[in-house]
Amino acid sequence: MFSEHEATAPSVGPSFGPPGSAGRLCADAQAKYGTIGQTPLWHPEPVVSPDRCAAGSAALRAGRWQDARAEFEAALAEEETAEILEGIAEACWWLCDAPASVRYRERAWVKFRQAGDVLRAGRAALDLSIGYLVNLGNEAAARGWLGRAERLLRGADPNPLQGWVWLMQGYMSPDAARAHELTTCALEFGQSSGDVDLELVALSDLGLALVVGGQPK
Repeated sequence: MFSEHEATAPSVGPSFGPPGSAGRLCADAQAKYGTIGQTPLWHPEPVVSPDRCAAGSAALRAGRWQDARAEFEAALAEEETAEILEGIAEACWWLCDAPASVRYRERAWVKFRQAGDVLRAGRAALDLSIGYLVNLGNEAAARGWLGRAERLLRGADPNPLQGWVWLMQGYMSPDAARAHELTTCALEFGQSSGDVDLELVALSDLGLALVVGGQPK
């Protein structure tokens, strides 16, 4: 599902590579997603201070990851906000520096929680679940962050991330039938909500499950 950045990452992961099949290298993710400048999850338009983060945000959109990291780190030296921390986390992810990405995203999650921003905190928790699972190979931490995301988003209405929660729950389920059910729910959610990334990832995971299970058709 999500791109593999670290040599210590597991050899298989959801079909993106998180959030999140055979894990793909960072270069493959960049080739697939072009200059999106963010992990392939639902991301709202960035809420940033123009005088501090505009350059970093523009660099992310243009795929200039080193420049983005430098701009956001310069902004962080003056002020610590969730948006700045998240910007550095995104840049580090694309630069294949998964440990740094996780560290900065954890700090961003704290800020989003303190601000009461449920959707952004939930998305950060999902991103962290993906990062710990696929990039760092820490399943226990991944399950913990997935649980946080689920609890945070349970009362959100609307909840554009529900499909991604189901997708990750399905991928991490040890029960094949339950995994299929959850991934199918994710697929239907993606189709009904117009989330093309979610739809494609869910289809990939369902197809992979058929192949692994000896049902190539």
